[in-house]
Amino acid sequence: MRYPTPRTALLCFIALTIISGCRPRSYDTEPSAISCPTAAEVYGYRGSPVDSATSCTYGKINTSTAGIAGIAPFTSHIQFSQGAYHIGENNYYVFKATDTARTLLRISSAGAVTPLTNSAYGSRFDGLVYNRFNGKLYCFRTAGGTSHIAEITVSGSTYTTADLATTLLPEMHDNATVDASTGDIYYQSFAGSMNFNVEKYHPGGAVTTIATGMPIDLWGIRYNPNDNNLYAVRAGTTYEFVKINSSGALSVLSTLPQINFKKFSATFDPCTDHYILSFQQFTGPFLNGHLMQLSTAGAVLQHDSMSTVYMGLDVKY
Repeated sequence: MRYPTPRTALLCFIALTIISGCRPRSYDTEPSAISCPTAAEVYGYRGSPVDSATSCTYGKINTSTAGIAGIAPFTSHIQFSQGAYHIGENNYYVFKATDTARTLLRISSAGAVTPLTNSAYGSRFDGLVYNRFNGKLYCFRTAGGTSHIAEITVSGSTYTTADLATTLLPEMHDNATVDASTGDIYYQSFAGSMNFNVEKYHPGGAVTTIATGMPIDLWGIRYNPNDNNLYAVRAGTTYEFVKINSSGALSVLSTLPQINFKKFSATFDPCTDHYILSFQQFTGPFLNGHLMQLSTAGAVLQHDSMSTVYMGLDVKY
């Protein structure tokens, strides 16, 4: 066997070092494991719960007091809108609600608000999620009655989307969640006549279902990495907090107050094992917002009432 000379070995080492140093960021390993801070870090924005554009404040929400430490102001509607905290960048993303241009807002931890534009104005974008498994942002692009799971790429002050898969039924609401250990994205879709699916997509794979033809309307589907179940709120003649296992079996955990789902947001904090939801009621004072924390058994752990509504909830961990 002929062994390489010292000079050849050195050149090979340098070449490998250069190649590995130029490795695209998309291949970097993201922190998918739970790494809990000393206190829950729940982020979102608040504003007056009216249907016109209003002044909003983005910041860190204190789950003990229901207050917010403001980081940045911006103007938007208070409509159901799903936020995503990008851990790799330390930025928060949210689609500007009821915006025909589908502006994506990027807010830094220092409070810089950057509107990101997209030329695909004929499409509807929602269901924004950050996938810790691969460090990418995903959303749903719906056009012509068909929904696509799309990967978001940000460049300067613009963003583009690349369709990865077509959902089996059109996607519903801002209703997506991720299993950080596998990268699987879960969401609900709808085909009319109370025909709902709970679907799953694995990046690079195909769309499958864990429950087909479910006659229920779910909101705020969120994945719990502690027990590998989905948690959500079910709408109907009553409002219920429910759990869905990996086989699609649904269990009712508790009943909830009336909820206006146009003013609704939810997240799951794996560090406290709490499902956190913010909403406005159909009845009662118009400027009456609620922040509620539930256990995985359905118990109400804390319920705060306020004159504002929190939207775009997401947990940094």
